[in-house]
Amino acid sequence: MESESRRPGSEATANNGHDGKDHVSPNSSATQEHMRDAVKQFECIPVEMRNYRQWVCWRKVERQNKKPTKVPYKPDGTGKAHVNKPEHWATFDEAVAAFKAGGFDGIGFVFTDNDPFTGIDLDDVHGDAEALATQMRIDAAFNSYAERSPSGYGLHIIVKGKATRSKRRGKVEVYSSGRYFTMTGDVYRDAPIIDCQGLLDVLVAQLGGTALETLPQPSQGPSVGDAGACPDVKTVEHLRSALAYLDADPHGEWVDVGHALKTIGEAGRELWLEWSKGSAKFNPLEAEQTWASFKPDRTSYKAVFTKAQARGWTNPGFTPDFPLVDSSKITAELQALIKPKQRTQWTADELWDANFPPIEWIVPTLLAPGLTLLVGAPKLGKSWLALDLANSVAHGGFALNLHCPQGDVLYAALEDTPRRLNDRLQRICTTKPGASLCIWTEMPTLDHGGIEALRNWITSAPNPRLIVIDVLSLIRPAKGKGEDAYVYDCRTAKPLKALADEFGLAVVVVHHTRKAEADDVLERTSGTNGLTGTADTTLVLSRNTNGAVLAGRGRDVEELELALDFNRDTCRWESLGRPADVCRSDERAAILEAVAGASGPLSPQEIAFVTGQSSGNIRRLLGKMVMAGELRKEGRGKYAHPYTPGNNGNKVTNEGSLFS
Repeated sequence: MESESRRPGSEATANNGHDGKDHVSPNSSATQEHMRDAVKQFECIPVEMRNYRQWVCWRKVERQNKKPTKVPYKPDGTGKAHVNKPEHWATFDEAVAAFKAGGFDGIGFVFTDNDPFTGIDLDDVHGDAEALATQMRIDAAFNSYAERSPSGYGLHIIVKGKATRSKRRGKVEVYSSGRYFTMTGDVYRDAPIIDCQGLLDVLVAQLGGTALETLPQPSQGPSVGDAGACPDVKTVEHLRSALAYLDADPHGEWVDVGHALKTIGEAGRELWLEWSKGSAKFNPLEAEQTWASFKPDRTSYKAVFTKAQARGWTNPGFTPDFPLVDSSKITAELQALIKPKQRTQWTADELWDANFPPIEWIVPTLLAPGLTLLVGAPKLGKSWLALDLANSVAHGGFALNLHCPQGDVLYAALEDTPRRLNDRLQRICTTKPGASLCIWTEMPTLDHGGIEALRNWITSAPNPRLIVIDVLSLIRPAKGKGEDAYVYDCRTAKPLKALADEFGLAVVVVHHTRKAEADDVLERTSGTNGLTGTADTTLVLSRNTNGAVLAGRGRDVEELELALDFNRDTCRWESLGRPADVCRSDERAAILEAVAGASGPLSPQEIAFVTGQSSGNIRRLLGKMVMAGELRKEGRGKYAHPYTPGNNGNKVTNEGSLFS
């Protein structure tokens, strides 16, 4: 990942191989939109770093026949900054103000002996599997605050502790003083800056030439994916030691630890139950049922070590190992985590012959992986439907008469209070919801950490399937002054679609309809085609004189219309079928009931007598119902149900009739 941790003084004054002048990129003056987004991200930088007066600004500088570099500048605009001259630095607020004023590409932090911090820079590996394996080990070991570099391909980990000397080897750099890091606030791991002195000592030693060529020994336990494998006695002892640093009372922590320990089978179960007994809330039956529900596939027992380390625990038997050589030692597990580049170019014959997996429906025929807009007028019942979908997927139950494969669900109910959500859960759930349904009542806007918050939930959930956000207006980024409405709508929806596509799950965003009517119900979505065009599916909940209708259209979802009814006893929407089948007037329903119960075709007078309606109204409706296929005309002036048993072509016979 890219390196900005350079020694600024020398390169800022002279560049070997060209005229000695800085060739500043024409894009070095950031756009107003970029500035607003960046300034919001800067607020995510840990406060304890922002409190130091060790901040500079920087500009990207192009160099002939060399990789571009990032030159530090004094925030007061009087020239280049040097990492050994404190008078060139400024406060965090001063650096941000200088960036906002224009002329700089970002801000940076200077590491010195007077602060407790060390920066670990993991540079872009450009597809090098060996380098990626090393970086993944380092990232997993240092469970401290980390953010993405300006390009988005680099990673900066900030820890407490001091390296005995600055080190750089391959795509890994470690600096405690005499360097600066570009800082973005584009959070990769939202964690406190923790003391990692012991880990730093090991890493610096290995960067300095002690290149261990072996992977961690089996005594450290199974790797991710070795579900059910039994670790040795020493590892179990270390897990028990780590659990002593964790609290079993918080439900989320209790479940997370359970998922992690489930990966080592019966040994993990015994450890989890033993640890759970330390909670005043411990219920043996509930614990056994909860353990049985765990289906971890994105975690391992090592997550317990990570959690305990953040609370001050040190594994007495764990020696970090960051192999920097011998690519043959890379395991299949690490290779599987190297995400292949998605293919974007095909011949027609190749596509014809290609085999793609079937769609993994979240809700069959209704919700496919991707971005879905759930649109409706205020107070129509969108939130009840959204909660029902979320709860049904979390349980593996039924929604709108459709069975939902079970998975973890995040429901961001941003317009509701915890009290209201408690009431709604009590109404729609027949049993306790369980840990698979996670509920938020607040989240950042998409341009201020919202996407990162969603990403963190996805990567921590055992089996993420569905995210529901209610409502779009509370997560939208700020609209730029003079920004085109279509462009703004696209900018809002694209990050959500990209997230859904990346992880193969469904993201449902609740939105409102516009006041203006439209012939096509799907055109009633508030906003421009930038929203509906970016989304994979649009579902519109509406109400007419015949009742509620859910209409939908999408890339993978065939056009649909479902007549719905809200059951006030269960507070759930129920599907009644096609509107044409159920949205009839009471008069028509009475006529159908009359002819269906008769032993043969009826005349208009007979139908009027049975239904109690006027013969004039009956005659008017009969013609329309025949045209619509709801009735069949028999001979002269007789009418029958279109599906009367015993019908043989156009001839009506009572032989074998259920009504004879």
